[in-house]
Amino acid sequence: MKIRSLTSLGDLSRLAKAIDKAERGEDITVAYIGGSITEGTGGGASACYARISANWLAKRYPDINVNYVNAGIGGTPSILGNIRVSRDVLEHNPDIVFVEFAVNDRYNDDFYTETYESLIRTILGSEGNPAVIMLFSPNNELVSEDRDLRYACQKEEQPIGEFYGIPMVSISAAVIPAIDEGIITWEMYSNDTVHPNKWGHQVYSDMIENFYREAISAIEEMSSEELQVKPLREDTYTGARYTNLKLCDRLTGLTPTDTGSWSSSDYGDHFNNGWKKSGNDSTNNPFTFTFTGSNLFLVYQGGSKYARLLVSVDGGPETEKYSGGPDGIGYGLIFSSDTPGEHTVSIRVNDEDIGKDAYILATAFN
Repeated sequence: MKIRSLTSLGDLSRLAKAIDKAERGEDITVAYIGGSITEGTGGGASACYARISANWLAKRYPDINVNYVNAGIGGTPSILGNIRVSRDVLEHNPDIVFVEFAVNDRYNDDFYTETYESLIRTILGSEGNPAVIMLFSPNNELVSEDRDLRYACQKEEQPIGEFYGIPMVSISAAVIPAIDEGIITWEMYSNDTVHPNKWGHQVYSDMIENFYREAISAIEEMSSEELQVKPLREDTYTGARYTNLKLCDRLTGLTPTDTGSWSSSDYGDHFNNGWKKSGNDSTNNPFTFTFTGSNLFLVYQGGSKYARLLVSVDGGPETEKYSGGPDGIGYGLIFSSDTPGEHTVSIRVNDEDIGKDAYILATAFN
């Protein structure tokens, strides 16, 4: 399983820099960004793969602090990861970053593939040249005649890793063949269709620890030239139009020109500096703001008990934003152009939902 899980060691120069830092007695920071598996569902905060694998590094280098950053948010794809990576990961100046979105992104969807590459490029291009390791998680619910979808979005994401020479670890490639060969069962690994249980999280961490051992062994044999971190390549795999997004909320640069019927709000677990339109307010005056850039994402509170939003850019037609589902963070691209410029955005509640609360949580643009 360990051999199968190691999809690629890739270019180890960035990881070599982090390992050298640890071996010289300097503290390092290891960050994890992804969905509910990374957040710890099925394992808990102290027994999830991220915590266990970070502990392994801490035991290997007992004379330093291995700072641990878990930026997993359940039910979120790489779109939202890309929106928040600067705030939730890069502000911590990580030396190593693990990225896990294979089960939350959509397969055969070019937009998700591009947001994933944009996330990878943002991390690779950040200050400090952190090492990036891509993780692929399995999904036992997805089975297709023309494709084994138990591997989730590995088919879309792996070529991006190969394009940039990124180390990749596939838990799917470890678990799925072992199940097919009768060595283990899915029920041993997971209590549902996606999330590892405590044993599954230990397996997940074992695969990462194996990667570390193989990588460190390979680093010891690298020449001084191979150890030099290469600049981020200028060409892209998909276009990566959503690289280096700036996340803005009420406290970090989103300044409305008119708040309309909206007021300040601290609602939300992960985005709690936004605005609210109360369902008790019968008025429906739009919230307006301007931004300068090419692409704009909106983060809002989605779910059937919340109002749908109507969004207009530069006086154009209104587009409805509504995530559906019982409750959750809504997110979406509301404007994209090949030419950057200043644009005016207007947001109001769908008249049919005037009696429901609505929340603007944040925006992100580049």
